Amino acid sequence: MTNKTPSAVNATARDFYGFTSEMSYARLILSASSKESLPAGMTKVLPPRYAATPLIQHYLNNIFILLPIFEEASFYASVDAVYHADPEKASAFDHWTVRMVLALACLTISDRRGDTHYLDAVGHVNAALEHAENVLHPGFITSIQALVLLVQYAMMDPHHFDSWTLIGAASRAMVDLGIHQDPSKSASIPRVKLELRRRVYYCVYALDRSVFSH
Repeated sequence: MTNKTPSAVNATARDFYGFTSEMSYARLILSASSKESLPAGMTKVLPPRYAATPLIQHYLNNIFILLPIFEEASFYASVDAVYHADPEKASAFDHWTVRMVLALACLTISDRRGDTHYLDAVGHVNAALEHAENVLHPGFITSIQALVLLVQYAMMDPHHFDSWTLIGAASRAMVDLGIHQDPSKSASIPRVKLELRRRVYYCVYALDRSVFSH
């Protein structure tokens, strides 16, 4: 994927963004992009799977089709993990992805700020942010995917997050990992990983152009 070692990537990102052990990458990104604070105590309980399924399908039909930031199969694996009886099955990224997808779906069917669907979206984002420290960190493609989902949310709910700041962070992280260019043929990157790199590049580029035009 890149010639940099993980430690080199972290060092580069740390120096570039200027964060320290006291100010983590996640806190820095969220602090820099925050506008109006999210309502405290509004974390939404994970809905039953039967209730989440139509929201997930709505997201896939209306948002994912335009910005396929992850593979559909990998996303459903995250859904299975989050709804598994054993809570240890789900990673922080699984929780983040599922909650952000539910939030985006709720926003797209919301009629106005403050209605039930909008409040549900805010509740899902609050739940996702509980995993920010374990999801938003430099040197990993999953962090860029997580940022892309947050950018999409910010574009539909500009009251809480600044999409321009978030897409800037995603773009810098993408370049830091070298995803803006295909690896040399000698690198022998598996086709699945190459496809994921291209998905991430396309989504970051498309959102960057969209945010810039606004």
